[in-house]
Amino acid sequence: MNKYHIYIFLLSFSTAFAQSARHEFTPYVSGVYSKLNYGKAIWDTKSNPKANFGLDYRYYLSPKWSLGTGVGLQFYSSDLKLSSLESSQKATDMEGDDFEFRYQGTDYREKHRFRYLETPLNLQYETTGSQTTWFVNVGGKAAFNLSSFYTVDIASLKTTGYYQQWNVELSQPAFAGFGEWSNVSQSKKELDRKTAFFLSAETGMKKKIFRMPLSISVFVDYGLNNIMGKMENENLVEYQMADPSNFSYTSLTGQAGKQMGTLKLFNVGIKLGFIIRTKVEKKEMEE
Repeated sequence: MNKYHIYIFLLSFSTAFAQSARHEFTPYVSGVYSKLNYGKAIWDTKSNPKANFGLDYRYYLSPKWSLGTGVGLQFYSSDLKLSSLESSQKATDMEGDDFEFRYQGTDYREKHRFRYLETPLNLQYETTGSQTTWFVNVGGKAAFNLSSFYTVDIASLKTTGYYQQWNVELSQPAFAGFGEWSNVSQSKKELDRKTAFFLSAETGMKKKIFRMPLSISVFVDYGLNNIMGKMENENLVEYQMADPSNFSYTSLTGQAGKQMGTLKLFNVGIKLGFIIRTKVEKKEMEE
């Protein structure tokens, strides 16, 4: 085969590729079980399933092979629980005297809520067929943090102040931050979280149902990196000199950050999409 035959073969192959290429858009909704892996956590954790949505885009290199990307909104929900807590810290009261702030609590609950914008990049293989096709794709995802916050609820909290210079431990008055408290809570407080990166895989089928081209699949995203941002104060309950009876509460992930080490994300779920295809045709080359 001379160089002219090779050229004609390559030209014919590229023309066939171009004629079969097409764009595919798939708006979707998904039911996802998302887990926040807290490393060596010292608390009980419960992850909650969520409904998410997004738009997938595919560019077909051939009838069987395509590249995919898109955008999706992913929610993460996790509940953390400690049956009891106890610690102490150095503090200074309103009159400028140093003391040791001590606290004990029961039934500590913390809720984490994250929202991420995901962008995938993957390679897909798909069978051919007029009514039903099967596909599998592998690749990765980058997820950008849009918002992250936590709330705190404590069933009971007891606080005291130990003054070493006088060898006395005060359990009152309440206005000084010493006493017994019930049903303590803290509203939304922001958490610092980094961009997440995943290895991802998806498999499923595309089928026309009542003449509507639909896609149904299962997928898994495995978190690769630690998304823990800047550590917060390590004191779970923080004494505030300016307002002693109004405590500040640090997330468990910050309080135990050094022992916990990492925070990674993991997703597994089912996706349902509506397929919109546009075929790309190229004009025949002039002789």
